[in-house]
Amino acid sequence: MTEAELILKDLTGGQLAADTALIDHSVLPLSLIDQGTGAICHIETTSFQPETQTLTARLHIEFAGSHTMTPEDLMTLSVSSLLSGRKEWCEALTDADLSAARTDAVWTDARLEKYAQHGSETYVIPEDTDPEMLAPVTAYPLAEDVTLTAVGFLDGQLHIQVRYDALQMEHYGLLWLQNAQGERLNPAGCQCAYLMEKPAGVTYQPNTSDCYYEEYVFDVTEEDLAEWQLWGSASKYTKRIDGDWKVTFAVTE
Repeated sequence: MTEAELILKDLTGGQLAADTALIDHSVLPLSLIDQGTGAICHIETTSFQPETQTLTARLHIEFAGSHTMTPEDLMTLSVSSLLSGRKEWCEALTDADLSAARTDAVWTDARLEKYAQHGSETYVIPEDTDPEMLAPVTAYPLAEDVTLTAVGFLDGQLHIQVRYDALQMEHYGLLWLQNAQGERLNPAGCQCAYLMEKPAGVTYQPNTSDCYYEEYVFDVTEEDLAEWQLWGSASKYTKRIDGDWKVTFAVTE
């Protein structure tokens, strides 16, 4: 792994903050551009000085393949978006009407791009083992830009589907169940889908370019569902600045 420090200075004021995140970025040694070798770069904000409007971030870079950096390598970092104003929420969704979203209809639209996640492992579902997801049947708001779209049982497991909007603000969340004793039941897994076009039969029009559906799967029977309360948490940024920032630097020992 290669590490580097990045310093950004706001020349106009009010554009950077302590929670500023750099997204939609890439980094590549100039010597590898023609070879098609990629790199994974994680950017971590380490400090912000409001009096000088200066933000410091650390780059953690890993390369695909066997490439190792040398002091002669030049690297170019490209960043196209800055996010700030992070908002978070975590609460019992006491107003969630699960019965209003009940369905056993399976989403069969072939235009969906799906993947599944179990624990910390995420993998792409092969086309011949496409996972079943519920068809959206309602639009019941749970929180800002979080909408309950379907609840049902598939193969004996409870599926709760929500739609997250405002993806350009890095909007992501989690649902879980909790009983009166405070015991928490996390999803056994989840299945996600990006909708490219509006499916037939859906009565509302989602923002197909800026939303995704996440279906949380729980090991709960229909008989036991009354014992559990739905909880949720999510976070997103409220301010986005788009641009085209690039810097080329040398690797030093």
